[in-house]
Amino acid sequence: MRYYDADAARKKALSLYERGAVQVDYLQGDTKLFPLYIRFKRPSERVIRSDFELIRKAIKASESAGLPLEYQTFRFAALGQQRLPVGVVFETRETYLKILGLEERFDAFVAESKAVLEAFPSLHFLLIKKPKLIENHSDAWGRLVAVCRYLIAHPNPHIYLRELPIEGVDTKFIASHKKVLDLLLTHLLPAKSYDATIATLSNGGFEAKYGFLTPEPMIRFRLLDPADAIAGQMDLSLPKSAFDRLTTQVERIFVVENLATFLAFPHLPKSMVIFGSGYGARYLKDARWMTEQSLYYWGDLDSHGFAILSQFRTVFPNTHSFIMDQHTADRFAHLAVEEPKEKRYEGRVESLSEAERRLFETLRHKAFRLEQERIPIGYVQERLCIIAP
Repeated sequence: MRYYDADAARKKALSLYERGAVQVDYLQGDTKLFPLYIRFKRPSERVIRSDFELIRKAIKASESAGLPLEYQTFRFAALGQQRLPVGVVFETRETYLKILGLEERFDAFVAESKAVLEAFPSLHFLLIKKPKLIENHSDAWGRLVAVCRYLIAHPNPHIYLRELPIEGVDTKFIASHKKVLDLLLTHLLPAKSYDATIATLSNGGFEAKYGFLTPEPMIRFRLLDPADAIAGQMDLSLPKSAFDRLTTQVERIFVVENLATFLAFPHLPKSMVIFGSGYGARYLKDARWMTEQSLYYWGDLDSHGFAILSQFRTVFPNTHSFIMDQHTADRFAHLAVEEPKEKRYEGRVESLSEAERRLFETLRHKAFRLEQERIPIGYVQERLCIIAP
């Protein structure tokens, strides 16, 4: 380790601000952080004697670094009495901010935090817990406050986001600030004013949680038998409520996740394929007529494919997996790619068969990902012939 390292001391001092420690100390009433001491590593007399010139240069560099040094006098057997720097001391926050060039940033933080706490005193604990929250959204606080004020005054507004009568706030702003708005609103609104059971903010989750209207989801499906066409059409999209009440003569339903697979899915008597597109059971759960048919889910051969299968089966216990087996994984392993570690599903899967669970664990361990559209349609037809000879 280097001795009398002024650069390391400066970085350590700056890190306190970047971690939010200085801001928290201010919010708590300036009670703990200053005077702030950052100690140097002190060399022994043996080190000083053996590397005297190097130590002397390090001391001179630290004295020239513009940091407020603290000195102490030491008595050595061979070197006698020596006055050496022992560390950096910032006596006050003002000194700390000035020397490290943080005055402008801190002044902006103070102004913003005062404005926020004047508007919403109950956020004091949140700002202490997340001191970088204000700086991370410094260009948006006025609009964030405006949205919060409106929803406090009009909880569960039952309007579309585009109808919000807030000056300077458009739907793009809310869409790009859903996470911080959710954080603020859960601290500001009474529990009865939002649905705490909704954990996902995307795909209409934010709107549903805070009582906004959303366009009804459309469910796209293909009838795979021309005899079952509706008004001559085989590729259709219906609002969720209409799909929930659909009357059809199909006997088999396939749910797939990828558009290419949906479009290429072969014709099959008395059958239908639904484009899941990630919504899985969330939008289909009210179509209880699907429980009366043979139901198949086909997803990617990777950790997420089996996670979605598990989730789907919790809603539709009669679901069979389709082309999600070891034989398929082995046969088309040359078409697989690596599933990035940060994107693998690491949660629990509750509704898999023993064979499915073993394959799920194997794929996750090997970072194996075989996208369903990579599997040749000829192979799909072979497997369909087993289901509908």
